[in-house]
Amino acid sequence: MAVSLTIVYENEDLMVVNKPAGMKMHPHSPTETDTLLNYVNGYFQKNPQKSAGQLAQAFMVHRLDRATSGLVIVAKNPIVVPILNRLIKEKIIKRTYLARVTGRFDQKTGTFDQKIGDHPSDDRLRWFNPAGQNATTHYQVLEEESERDESLVRLELETGRMHQLRVHLAGNGHPINGDDLYHGKAGKRLALHSTALSLILPFTGDRVLLEERDRLI
Repeated sequence: MAVSLTIVYENEDLMVVNKPAGMKMHPHSPTETDTLLNYVNGYFQKNPQKSAGQLAQAFMVHRLDRATSGLVIVAKNPIVVPILNRLIKEKIIKRTYLARVTGRFDQKTGTFDQKIGDHPSDDRLRWFNPAGQNATTHYQVLEEESERDESLVRLELETGRMHQLRVHLAGNGHPINGDDLYHGKAGKRLALHSTALSLILPFTGDRVLLEERDRLI
């Protein structure tokens, strides 16, 4: 996948990029190159810069599933990574998504808080599990299409479990369109997009609000 890197925001310590659907976050072997971190490091090779007194490198802060598109934070040095991780864990950095899903909701706003753990029969999946990890997702219905029996929902994460949004939506009867794993309607791609970040900048405390809506959503 030959792509150009779309940088939405950048300062000395971090950048926010718009990850395409279908791109992995990071390589799993030295020969794997078609990942977001590879593209960011390629950008630094063409545009050398200093970060925390050393040449900038790409460090992952949080993940998006391969099938998910949208805004993701990439650190430029190892010093800022634990700071950003703490800001996410303490919910100071807020992450918002858009998803197009099956069905219409009885309540137009609400919260899913089922614990998520291993799937009982499929190692590829996660599912509701009383012994699993706490998981909290807030939702707001933005649009409904009665003829297609679909809704567009805005989702805000309080936690960041693997497949959290996909599991919470599918398990509550609203699988995301294009989600082959969790039985969503057939589609060209997973209709899930990381649309907004409310970002607190390390060292300055300045707040930056970023939004990038995907045309497929």
